Amino acid sequence: MTNYWIFVVTDQDKMTAKEIYDTLMDAKQWGLGEKTPNRKNLEKDDSIVFYQAGQNAQQFLGTAKLAAQPIKLTESEKEKRKELGRVFDSDYAVDLTEINKWIEPKPVKSIIGQLEFIIKKDVYYAYFQGGIRAISGSDYNIIVSPTTIVTQQLKVEGETVNEVQFGLETHLQEFMISNWEKINFGYKLKLFKDAEGNNGENYPTPIGYMDILAVDEKNNDFVVIELKKGKESDKVVGQIQRYMGWARKNLAGKNQNVRGIIITKEYDEKLFLAASENPNIILKYYHVKFHLADKAE
Repeated sequence: MTNYWIFVVTDQDKMTAKEIYDTLMDAKQWGLGEKTPNRKNLEKDDSIVFYQAGQNAQQFLGTAKLAAQPIKLTESEKEKRKELGRVFDSDYAVDLTEINKWIEPKPVKSIIGQLEFIIKKDVYYAYFQGGIRAISGSDYNIIVSPTTIVTQQLKVEGETVNEVQFGLETHLQEFMISNWEKINFGYKLKLFKDAEGNNGENYPTPIGYMDILAVDEKNNDFVVIELKKGKESDKVVGQIQRYMGWARKNLAGKNQNVRGIIITKEYDEKLFLAASENPNIILKYYHVKFHLADKAE
């Protein structure tokens, strides 16, 4: 059975947490102390997600798998590590494989409302103490689900041009509906359909049309999805909260929650800050790759 863990990295006197993380990923090895929590429970093929703690950032940095169980380092091995410039002086080490360093880290606040292991959302930082933390497979999938900043690529005659804009945002909603079953939201969603036959695309309400209204198949929560599409940050957050309030009052049953997803193409500090105050709203960033070929592939 696969276990799922969060490995936490923090700033040291001479190196930032991100510098330490990058160095350890290059070394393909992680250091553990004698008293590191859960050290004895680590097994080969366990899945790891790395988290940067501290004042400068609280974000997930990437993933890896354990190549083997932790091993105790001999004194000569410790000295060799120092010679190679390793950034920690540890008693144990564990080899890493399938390392995936994310181009864009994922802020914990963007998904905090969906993580079951963080029970008290206002003190979320307390759940990343101790160095290693066990999490469920569902929480792991939420953390690693695609929310990558858009990188559109156009390949012509062997050259790659980044950030090509071709009006995708205009057709994003249509694309999402057409490819609904292929989209990984981090949990399984189905489009809502009411007793009058109205479906979740452009769902009509007395206060306007929701872009998409869906239902979480696992817990039956309603999920309101809004596409930013050039709207001002404050307006899109206000809009989705208004629709969530309407759904809670008019659709949700006694044990049904209402959550929100705002989909945008790039990180927006104002949008992130406005949405972070509501733990039931998360941001997701769409990622597109587009290329032209000289022949059919």
